[in-house]
Amino acid sequence: MTRTEIAGWGNFPKVEANVQNPKSELEGKKTHETLSNYIPRGAGRSYGDAALGAQVLDSRKMCDTIDFNLKEGIFTCQAGKMLEDVLDEIVPNGYFLPVTPGTKFVTIGGMIAADVHGKNHHIDGCFSKHLLWFRIMTANANIVTCSKTENTELFWATCGGMGLTGVILEAAFTLKSIETSKVKNRTLRCVNLDDTIEGLLQNESYTYSVAWVDCTSQEKKLGRSLLYLGEHATNSDIPDANLSQYRTKSPKLNVPFNFPSWMLNNQTASIFNALYYSKVREEDFSSIVGLDEYFYPLDVVKNWNRLYGSSGFVQYQVVIPIDKAKEGMRAILSKVAETKEKPKLAVLKLFGEQNDGWLSFPQRGIQIALDFRKNEQSFSLMNQLDDLVLKLKGRAYLAKDSRMKRSFFEAGYPKLGAFKQLLSQIDPNGKFRSLQSTRLGITMGAKNVLILGANSDIGKEIGNQFSSNGFGLMLAVRNPKNENEILFDATDFDSHASFVEGLKIVPDVIVVAFGVLPDTKESFERPNMAVDSTLVNYTGVVSILGHLSKVFAQRGSGTIIGVSSVAGDRGRGSNYIYGSAKAGMSTYLDGLRNFLVPKGVHVITVKPGFVNTKMTRDLKLPKLLTASSEQVGAEVYRAYEKKLNTVYILPVWRLIMLAVGSIPEFIFKKMNL
Repeated sequence: MTRTEIAGWGNFPKVEANVQNPKSELEGKKTHETLSNYIPRGAGRSYGDAALGAQVLDSRKMCDTIDFNLKEGIFTCQAGKMLEDVLDEIVPNGYFLPVTPGTKFVTIGGMIAADVHGKNHHIDGCFSKHLLWFRIMTANANIVTCSKTENTELFWATCGGMGLTGVILEAAFTLKSIETSKVKNRTLRCVNLDDTIEGLLQNESYTYSVAWVDCTSQEKKLGRSLLYLGEHATNSDIPDANLSQYRTKSPKLNVPFNFPSWMLNNQTASIFNALYYSKVREEDFSSIVGLDEYFYPLDVVKNWNRLYGSSGFVQYQVVIPIDKAKEGMRAILSKVAETKEKPKLAVLKLFGEQNDGWLSFPQRGIQIALDFRKNEQSFSLMNQLDDLVLKLKGRAYLAKDSRMKRSFFEAGYPKLGAFKQLLSQIDPNGKFRSLQSTRLGITMGAKNVLILGANSDIGKEIGNQFSSNGFGLMLAVRNPKNENEILFDATDFDSHASFVEGLKIVPDVIVVAFGVLPDTKESFERPNMAVDSTLVNYTGVVSILGHLSKVFAQRGSGTIIGVSSVAGDRGRGSNYIYGSAKAGMSTYLDGLRNFLVPKGVHVITVKPGFVNTKMTRDLKLPKLLTASSEQVGAEVYRAYEKKLNTVYILPVWRLIMLAVGSIPEFIFKKMNL
C-alpha cells in the first residue's frame, strides 16, 4: 500500500489516497476483503474524479495476456493490461481494436468501465458492442462471469458504470482485421459550423470521422473546422506494407513540470487555432498517416496535461440529440464566443444509436468536447452550458466529468434508477465508491457523516478517516464549489433550522470542525472582532447543534463530535478571546452529552493542542506538542469507534492542562502565558 496524491488526467481534483497494487487475482481478492470501501482504478486517464477516493485499487499489475486467438480474432487478457501493449501484440498479426479512445495509455478495464467510444461510433458503436465477456469481483468477493447472454443486467451496468459494480478481472473481445498499419486520411476544410455538421452527416459512410474545431472563431466563422475522415489503408494502397514491424510510438516530447497557468491563455489559444486551421490550404486534402498519428495524436506529448498549470483543466463533453444538434452546437459555441474564458481545444464527433448500457454516454447525435482551464470563469460558463444542454435533452460523459451538478446528471440518464437499484442489491454497504459517485449521489455508505466546516484542514482529514471506513460524506462549507458540498454559514443563525430541514438524509454522525483563530491584541483594540469570532466559535456551535441534536434525540441514535481546544481548559492572557469561546464550547458539549445520554445520543469533546494547519501556519509551534491534521483525523475516528467522552489528540496535553489547571491564580498571573 502506498499513501500518495492522485488525480485524474485533468489534475483536478487531487486527493491523498491509499493505493493498493495487487499483482494477482488472489492478491486482489485479499485486498478487497481488507478494505471497507474503495474504487478500482486503471491508468488514471478519466479526466475528473471518477477513479478517485480515499482507498484505491490500482489494477495495472494484473496485466497478463491470457489468450490470443489469431484465427478468430479474439483477444483475452487481464483488465489491467494497457491498450498500448495490446496494440503491440495484435497489430503485427493483422488486427486492430474495433473501437479505440483517443489515447492508447488506458487499461482494458478502464475502457469497459467508461464504455469508451471512438471516431467510428456512428458505424461500430462503443467498446461494449465488441466485448464477448468479462469476469468481475463484486462487493461480496464473488467472481461472476458476465456477457450479453449471462448476467446481462450486471454486464450492461458495468459497461459505463465507472467501476461501481466491482473489479473487472479479465475480458475477452473481438478484433478488427487490418492489412496495414496506416490510415487513409481525408481532410476537409469547413468554413463554419453549418459546413462542419453537414460534413459529418454527408460523410457518414466513412468508418472514422472527427472534426477539430477552431473554438476561438466567431460570427461568420463560428465553428470552422478541419474534418478528418478515415479508412484503414489496404495492401492495394500500400503494396510493400509490413505489419510485423509495427510498434506503438513513444511520446516524442515531454512536459516535465506544470506550466504557469498564464502561459496557456486566450491569446496563445487564438494563435494556435489560427495556425492549426491554416496548416491545410486545400479544401479537400488526402494523405496516408500512421495509426498513432490518426488515432492518438495527443500521445506524442507526454504529460501534455501539465500545459494547463497546477490548477489543472476540465473537459466539458456532452452529446446533443441529432434532431437538435445543429441548434445545440450553435448555442454552445455562441455562448463560448461571448465569454472571456475560451476553451483551448474543441472536437466534434457524430454518434450512432444508443446501446443498452445503463450509464453509457453516446446517443444518436453530435458530441462536442471542450477543454477549459480550471477556474471560476470556466465553471460559471459550464454551468450556463448545462442549462442549454438540459433543455435540448443532452447529457455529459462521466469519464470526463469533475463538476456537473447532480440534477443535471440525473436528467440525462433515464436508467440511473435501475442502476442504483442494482447497486443496492449487490453492494448494499457501498463497497465501491468514488468521489464522483458520492458527489452525484450514485452511491452512499451504510452510514453517513455530516462535517460542518469540511473545507478546514482538520475537517478534511476527519472526512478522509470516516470515508475510508465506509461512511458517506456530507460536506457543509461556507462557500460551496461543487454539488457535493452544502452551503452552511455558522453565523447565519436564522438559516440553521432550514439547513437541517433541507438535509436529504439524517446523518449518523455530526462533526463540528469550523472555527476561527482571532488575533488577541487586535481583538482587544477592536471589541467587535472579539464578538465576531465568538459568534463563530461558540454561538454558532450552540445554534446548529441545538437544531441537529433535536433530530438525533427524536430518532434515538447518533454521535455528535465537537472539535474544541485545550485553550478552553484555563483562561490565558495570550488567547483569552479564543480560549473563552472554546471553554464555552467544551462546557456546552459536556452538558449536552449528559442531557442526551437517556435519548441514545453520544457526544464527544475533542481537544487538540497545537495542530499544523493553514490557520496556524504563521505561528511558531513546538514540534513535540504539535499534531498533524492527519493525527487529529485518526484520533477523532478512534474516539468515535471507542465511544470516548473527551479526547486529547496528544495524550501529553491532558497532563499539561492538568498541571496548568492546578497552578494557584496568584502564581499563574505572573507566568505571562
